[in-house]
Amino acid sequence: MKLIDWLLDYKKHLSYTLPVLLLVFVIVFRFSMKGAQAEGDFVAAKISFAEVKRMAELNEQTIDQLKKLLSKHPELQPTYDDQLTQKFLALGEAKEAKVYFDRASQRCALPETYSSRYAKTSMVIANGEFEKGLNEALELKEEMLSDEKFMNAKENSTLVAFNQLRIASLYQKLNLHDKEKAAWNEIKQGLEKTSHGYQVLLSHFSDREVSLLDYIKYREQNN
Repeated sequence: MKLIDWLLDYKKHLSYTLPVLLLVFVIVFRFSMKGAQAEGDFVAAKISFAEVKRMAELNEQTIDQLKKLLSKHPELQPTYDDQLTQKFLALGEAKEAKVYFDRASQRCALPETYSSRYAKTSMVIANGEFEKGLNEALELKEEMLSDEKFMNAKENSTLVAFNQLRIASLYQKLNLHDKEKAAWNEIKQGLEKTSHGYQVLLSHFSDREVSLLDYIKYREQNN
């Protein structure tokens, strides 16, 4: 009798616990599948972004694939938005760059830094507003050079050097030849002093057919 009573009691409890166990199993299974799918998407996004970085011209199929993944996983956007902004600017695709730049700006409600101002000016120049871009670059240069604390940090000299290159390039674009020549000369002086920032700038052109110094020489002779 005791065995029968125990079996009946066990059956009664099993009728309650079995559905609960099944529900727990289904939830755990779904979460594990969702996690595996998310991990696959993260890998796919990394691969797509690597392809975008290698692009010499716009490839809509690759871009669309990455866009879908970033839309599906907003948590990936902070990882890629800034880099995509720079890549599209390099490709001359200002509209595409603006999408990622605006999203990054909205997400990051931090005080403006010299770097963020440099990035904003990149958008201005990409939109063809060269005079405005030049004025912003000159203002940025003046403020950075007068900021003793900023200038004392070796790594900050890189931003100073790239901003100076921008100034020289914009003078060239606007046919302000005397000012362009003076701007290139300032870059040469930075290179002669082996300034860290200007050495980084020089290395940025090291894998190209024409070195930065060769280009400066060409501009000096053709002004």
